[in-house]
Amino acid sequence: LIKKLSTPALFLTLNPADIADPLLGAMAGVFPDEWKSWDGFKRRKFIAENPGPAAIFFDEVIKAFIRIILCYDPSAVSSESNGLF
Repeated sequence: LIKKLSTPALFLTLNPADIADPLLGAMAGVFPDEWKSWDGFKRRKFIAENPGPAAIFFDEVIKAFIRIILCYDPSAVSSESNGLF
């Protein structure tokens, strides 16, 4: 692929910071003020014991990135898109 199309001009690495985001706590049923008061160890322990909300949070953040930044909506009926795809 690199020989045919050349090297990519842009590399992108997504890494949602779920440990610091109060939205993850809210998705897990923890009030934002309580989530913010926890130290990093307590948040990590909570996520390790409750991986479901972390997976949902990651999925939602990636979907939002694709929909908003890349302007691609996989649920759109039309095959035409203004996004990169």
